[in-house]
Amino acid sequence: MLVKLDWDSDHFGFRVARSEPSHAPVDALRADLERAREEGVRLVYAFRDAAPSVPAELLDEFGGRAVCTQVAFRKLLLSEAGPPAPEGIRIERFTATVVPEDLQALAIEAGGFSRFRLDPGIPRPAFEALYRTWCERSVRGELADHVLVAHGESGDRLGLVSVARSDDPECGRIGLLSVNPRWHRFGIATALMSAAEDRMREAGCREAMVVTQQENVEVCRFYRSCGYREESCQRAFHFWLGEAAS
Repeated sequence: MLVKLDWDSDHFGFRVARSEPSHAPVDALRADLERAREEGVRLVYAFRDAAPSVPAELLDEFGGRAVCTQVAFRKLLLSEAGPPAPEGIRIERFTATVVPEDLQALAIEAGGFSRFRLDPGIPRPAFEALYRTWCERSVRGELADHVLVAHGESGDRLGLVSVARSDDPECGRIGLLSVNPRWHRFGIATALMSAAEDRMREAGCREAMVVTQQENVEVCRFYRSCGYREESCQRAFHFWLGEAAS
């Protein structure tokens, strides 16, 4: 089934769609791509389970490329709160209406291994604008319930995490998670995750989930260290039905 994506189309300035479901046979994916080409769609997303695989000839015919492997992690939330933030670090909910540049930069940093960053067909400014918008809409409460920010002793914003309910009301979802590279390995990411999970518990969630990229090895390792376990894995493909973005 081909699903038109209005927001993506408006953002990138050309027609974008998604082929569903991820377990559909290859013939169904081909039919979606043929229909998309006929209707003037320029970019089609497809997320595929381990089987069936996408044949090389289909990729060649429709300008397809495997851009990343998305991994979903899940964790059972225990009743007790997590560890406190490191000394000198405070974590607070961001409530201002204007999103400052340093917070937007943290959001862009969060997308460093995303399919929008790894696909050479998507210009860097379009990728950055997407994550700026994600951050702004999260702060406005459209894509997240909370945006939590880690502050240093001088008040600098060192990291952020966004938290929302998933489709399952008993499961919370981590959206954006980012720490300023200069502050890696100071326990800030762990503190942000702990604070996010506390917010989930307060909302009545029993589980937490997060999606990242298998290519982001350090982040996958971090989530596992926080008690998350891999639940599913999908290969993300982008099909460019015409000239790639420039």
